[in-house]
Amino acid sequence: MTTDMDDKPRAIANISRPRFRPYVQVLTERSRPEPIFIVAATGVDFWLRLDIPANVLVLSPRQRKRELGRMIRDHYANRRGSAVPFGKIIGYVFRSLPHRAVRYSILGLEEGAVAVTTHHVELTMRLH
Repeated sequence: MTTDMDDKPRAIANISRPRFRPYVQVLTERSRPEPIFIVAATGVDFWLRLDIPANVLVLSPRQRKRELGRMIRDHYANRRGSAVPFGKIIGYVFRSLPHRAVRYSILGLEEGAVAVTTHHVELTMRLH
């Protein structure tokens, strides 16, 4: 049996934690952009993040895996294998939960689970 006191820590944690939304992270040969002004103008997410449409998130695991593979192949082809300021695209990581990640090849094939040791962080850049 739970009481209101039992729910307070959970409620506070939910309020203070940023809302996570699954996404695909683009892995590149360089972690720092060159030149940096391109990223300042376009934003980090433009180069290193694929947002997943809501209709893909509700698919069965098998269908979602197939659709993620298609999205990855399309992204790689459309970007000609490069996230320009970060260099060549070397892979992708599907972040389904803050603590769960699966690596995909540039061909859109699942390669296996990835150990997640850092917290999810929203990256933003502002020009002053």
